[in-house]
Amino acid sequence: MNHHAIPVLPVGILTGHHAIGPYGSNDMKQQLGFLMQLFVLAMLPMLILFQLSFGIQLIVMPVSLVIGIVLFSIGVQLRKP
Repeated sequence: MNHHAIPVLPVGILTGHHAIGPYGSNDMKQQLGFLMQLFVLAMLPMLILFQLSFGIQLIVMPVSLVIGIVLFSIGVQLRKP
């Protein structure tokens, strides 16, 4: 019996569906979105602890919250398939 290796192509090449969009792969966008969400979820509680420990100007808290909401929303959009 003659065993020849048959080259296997990814399904996307055959069907025309590629995971790479105009801005890179979907996996990379989803990882970036996850990291943005993780950053926001880690930094806002740390900011609260910093405020309680050292005290910062009052305007910093609402501005940081708005920035966190925007970054988290961008992360959600990036994670959508």
